[in-house]
Amino acid sequence: MNNTWAIYIVLTLLQTPASIITAKGQLSMGLDLGYDHNRLHTDVSNRSYTSNHPKAGFFAGIPLQYFFSSRIALLAEPSFAQKNSLIKRTGPFTGIYASTINNYWQLPVMIRFTFAHAAAFGFYVDLGLYTAYWSGGRTNGATPAILNIYDSVRANGEIDEYFRLVQYDTKKQFDTRRDQRFESGWVSGAGISYQMSRHYSLFVQARYTQSLTDQQKKYMANQAPRYNETYYITMGILFRL
Repeated sequence: MNNTWAIYIVLTLLQTPASIITAKGQLSMGLDLGYDHNRLHTDVSNRSYTSNHPKAGFFAGIPLQYFFSSRIALLAEPSFAQKNSLIKRTGPFTGIYASTINNYWQLPVMIRFTFAHAAAFGFYVDLGLYTAYWSGGRTNGATPAILNIYDSVRANGEIDEYFRLVQYDTKKQFDTRRDQRFESGWVSGAGISYQMSRHYSLFVQARYTQSLTDQQKKYMANQAPRYNETYYITMGILFRL
């Protein structure tokens, strides 16, 4: 008898109002837009007065969601993401920098677990894996012009030499010996959805991806690996097919 009541309580807690959550077997499709913040994890300690900074980018995706039950769904989202980076130099090298935009096409595949509901609002978490392809990019910045040096005379008569800085903006030229264009890793996220009607819902979510593959191939000894770590804040709409 006690076991019967325990099973009944668990099943009751797992139930969700039919007016809020979608039915088993439902397929939905939508649009997801937002902002991402990428940090390129790499070691720059061998370069004096050099620091590595995160940089913002753009994200767009087309989520496809299939509910196996009222609580569990499979989610795939073909998407475009910029995974940008910024290297700056300080001290005597102040003014030298390299700002890079990296464009990726990626496909995360996740399991979505839907939990609490209040009125038409729902809360969910996602967990899965992703694969991505580095399609292109650009780098702009400032670098010393080593053939354009000028002198500055101090009050005590000593002479300091300075490099003039040259601005540049170049398109990424991939090197098959060095660049690893395929990326894979894991993805997690959480969000809040709002059921507008039987067929449409809005959502706002945060997501995180961590690359498990180096951005470079092993082309030299003692090279510093480069891994993308990306945070996303997005919002979008899903409609029932």
